[in-house]
Amino acid sequence: MLWFDEFSFVSLFISMIFFIVFGTFAFVILNGIRQWTKNNNAPELTVPSKIVTKRTDTRGGAGNSSAHTSYYVTFEVQSGDRIELKLDGRNYGLLAEHDFGILTFQGTRFKTFERHKKESYDE
Repeated sequence: MLWFDEFSFVSLFISMIFFIVFGTFAFVILNGIRQWTKNNNAPELTVPSKIVTKRTDTRGGAGNSSAHTSYYVTFEVQSGDRIELKLDGRNYGLLAEHDFGILTFQGTRFKTFERHKKESYDE
């Protein structure tokens, strides 16, 4: 006699898949709420900075699926520290590598970048 039957194995397998999918969704949602709360509690900082690099991350677009593009810009502040922030496409298109200006951000949230016509942090 087998210690399990076919029905209990299928039932167990379906339950495991359900919990894996549910757990993944719960993790993503909780992680998003945690980051949102952390950003809300972070101070809004305004610092002189330089745009070091820009990049995009495009996902999807194969077959009949639509493509989604995320836009990122890496800023370098006077201390030499770098921070990569996610931007919307409109703001991304207005910025160019090696621009100097005043960056305003809150946690991992990009607020604004006001470009200045100068070649270094000191001017």
